[in-house]
Amino acid sequence: MNEVYTSIFTFLKTKNGRQRQIMLLNIRALLDEHHISHYNYGSFSVHCTADKDIAYIYGKQRGFNKYCPQCKSYLYSADGPVTILSIIEGIKTDRVTYGCNCGAIFYKWEKK
Repeated sequence: MNEVYTSIFTFLKTKNGRQRQIMLLNIRALLDEHHISHYNYGSFSVHCTADKDIAYIYGKQRGFNKYCPQCKSYLYSADGPVTILSIIEGIKTDRVTYGCNCGAIFYKWEKK
């Protein structure tokens, strides 16, 4: 469980493609090992699809504007501290989970 938590925050600090793959593999390994489809942490949960093909992070805290709710960093800067962790697509809006290298994980509804 600590490996998943550590790999998520390592990815947020590095924003490295290889680290993202490690993060997703750790999520799937945790869920597979315990034969579960999701696991809850304080501000987020990790999930996998029914066929265990896709792992994703689901933020619990909602963000309402264009800034990180914790450190107020701008969300849409290409080289900023905030990055997208996962997207759950809807018909008119997507539920986007963001992570910030300050440690915040949160979601926002984004119009298509």
